[in-house]
Amino acid sequence: EPESSTKRVLELIQEFGQVAGFKLNKMKTKVLEKNLTVNEREKFQEETGLTLVKKVKYLG
Repeated sequence: EPESSTKRVLELIQEFGQVAGFKLNKMKTKVLEKNLTVNEREKFQEETGLTLVKKVKYLG
């Protein structure tokens, strides 16, 4: 279930950040998406606050 697993991953990142002193910058974070409908994309972005992209630039 992508929706629940994504929410859980975000929760884990937040928990780790509280311990380690880091915070996920949602303005800079991009999520690579594959095979989502327009409605699924919009719902994901609304629920997570993250931006979906079709390709990413790998910086090494």
